[in-house]
Amino acid sequence: MKLLSPAISSLARTRLWRIEAWKKNPSDAQREVLQEIVTAAQYTEIGRRYNFSELFNVKAFKEAVPIHEYNDIKP
Repeated sequence: MKLLSPAISSLARTRLWRIEAWKKNPSDAQREVLQEIVTAAQYTEIGRRYNFSELFNVKAFKEAVPIHEYNDIKP
């Protein structure tokens, strides 16, 4: 138990630091999340259709991907 407590405390401090960074720079945090989603989805049907592998910023994403309704993309 003594070993587990410092590990959990360290993890909590790291997580708190990350949350504080998100709070200070929400636009950067949103860009980071968008890039993670685009990277993870680049091999999906939608990702291939809209060339997610070539989208590296918000502007490119907005230009390449139209707004969809759920019924437009559901199987």
